[in-house]
Amino acid sequence: MPWIVVYRNETMSREMRSPPCPTERSALTHARALYRDGADILRIEGPDGKVMPDRQLDAWLDSSPEYDD
Repeated sequence: MPWIVVYRNETMSREMRSPPCPTERSALTHARALYRDGADILRIEGPDGKVMPDRQLDAWLDSSPEYDD
């Protein structure tokens, strides 16, 4: 089962869902791109109803690597 980024962007006032991401890391990378474009990342949902811990998500969004995989 894929990972999904759940977010709200500046122009839409509703919850939106990303296309399916095959891995946790790809979901994090997608979330960071959305965040840098001004989206509010609400959560990342994974297989079997798993929700990524806020601390892990916040640390990833706040990091600033030179490149993403």
